[in-house]
Amino acid sequence: MLQKRFTLIFCFIISVLPQFAQPSFYIVGGFVTDKATNIEINKARISIPKYGKTFYTNQRGWFQFALPPGTCVFIIEKEDYKPEEVSFNFQQDTVFITKLQNLSKA
Repeated sequence: MLQKRFTLIFCFIISVLPQFAQPSFYIVGGFVTDKATNIEINKARISIPKYGKTFYTNQRGWFQFALPPGTCVFIIEKEDYKPEEVSFNFQQDTVFITKLQNLSKA
C-alpha cells in the first residue's frame, strides 16, 4: 500500500512539473521596416553581441530565431539607415517591429 501511494505521488509530481518548467528557448521574430514608408527592409542585419550571432531579414523584412530566456540586446543595421539598438527581456515567444530611419530622407 505504501509503495502504491509513493508511486501515485511520484506520478503526480512528474505530471505537474512541466507546467512550472521554464523553456530553454523562446522563438523571437519580427519585421524591420522603413520608418517613413513602412516598406519591409530586405537583408537588414540583426546582431546579437551577447551570443556572437548575426541574422538577416528575408525579402519581406521578416526574421526569426530561438533565444534562451533573459535580457538580450539587438543591433539592427542596414546600409543607408540609422542603426537601432533594442533591448528585450524574453520570458515568452516574442514578435516585434523595428522601424529604421532612412538617412537619405532624414
